[in-house]
Amino acid sequence: MVKEKISFAYVSQILPGMEVSKPLLPQIWWRNVDPALKYMVALTMGVIIDKTQHVNVNVELLHEDSDVSCIDENQAGASQFDHFIGYPSGRDEFIGVSTLHVGGVSLKKIGMYTMTVKILEGDKLLDKVETCFFVADLKEQVNG
Repeated sequence: MVKEKISFAYVSQILPGMEVSKPLLPQIWWRNVDPALKYMVALTMGVIIDKTQHVNVNVELLHEDSDVSCIDENQAGASQFDHFIGYPSGRDEFIGVSTLHVGGVSLKKIGMYTMTVKILEGDKLLDKVETCFFVADLKEQVNG
């Protein structure tokens, strides 16, 4: 029996025109963020998942002083999941590095943002990790 695990997770900012055909480098400090825009964020993670089970990945993003999600649910459905590196195990696991492109992300405040990533089988939580990044300044503060 395979135990689903998230080995690691980190976020990267996807800017218009960026090449996203391979995993991006971690980006924990973001500058010149425009609070009027909705961003696309790359969540890269190392996972071990049972290939014979149907599991879901659930993502939530919160600012340090809020319990309201920063992900617009209407745009989150446009997210894309890419598997970049897979390792054969000879068993029923998918072991690899995958990136989830999460759309509709609003970053309206300076401070710490925490992304919680969960692997679920139905309503059953199989594993959970948190990763974070820091918005250092907003566009109007840099340019104005």
